[in-house]
Amino acid sequence: MLVSILTAWLLLNFMPPVNDLSGYKGFDYLGATMLFFFIVMLLVGVNLSYYYLLGAGGLLVVLAWWFNKTPTPFIEVKLLKNLVFVRAITVGLVINVVLLGGLFLLPLLLANSYQLSSLKVGLIFFGASIFSSLASLFVGRLLPNYGNLTLIYVGATLMALSLLLLYFFTGVAIIGPATGLLFISYSTIQVALNSLVPLTLGNKDGLGLGVYNLANFIGMALGPAISSKILDATHSYGVAFLSSLILVGLIFPLLFRLTIPKNQ
Repeated sequence: MLVSILTAWLLLNFMPPVNDLSGYKGFDYLGATMLFFFIVMLLVGVNLSYYYLLGAGGLLVVLAWWFNKTPTPFIEVKLLKNLVFVRAITVGLVINVVLLGGLFLLPLLLANSYQLSSLKVGLIFFGASIFSSLASLFVGRLLPNYGNLTLIYVGATLMALSLLLLYFFTGVAIIGPATGLLFISYSTIQVALNSLVPLTLGNKDGLGLGVYNLANFIGMALGPAISSKILDATHSYGVAFLSSLILVGLIFPLLFRLTIPKNQ
């Protein structure tokens, strides 16, 4: 939080002033505020009470009405009608839910079920992170030859495989490599998505990338919330990993016959 406040102060004080405001139509403060409360109610609803989810659903309806009514919506409706873009950012949301859910579950599993120390758990995640960073560099080189969609399919398959290993097998000898595979698959999909999403936007790339990042952050927040709720309800790590596997399965129909419009 402190870093965010400091960054905002730096931006306000050191960004060059904008002299030409002829195209500026105003900022949708009400829409931004409602969107903020929608996200908060969604997260609180997942963690505490389903009544908040009903409130989030009602607020979403109001948001849809407001974005269609106001001349300067916080998120342009035309952008949300771009189904190729919406499908792409949904994939991003799903992989962030799965990865952050795994980051919540795996340390608990290793510490509680296998009595590993914090140091050993940290070393497993450190190794997985190293392989993930190397995978990002490797995937970046493969992009021009194989394309975004092919690499997303490969990443989704690897992610599903890692969750299958976590669901069906036990033992640190399996969990360690499965964790690394989960990280590698996430990096593969993320690099490909970062290249794919701008292609779906045309001249709306600035706003579209902001919505894409927002979807990613929502997924990061939902992942631990959903996983903790499932773990509390079932007391089973396997059920939590199975739920993540089902989410990964949604990626394949989202990508089915996904084509970039020629005018984009």
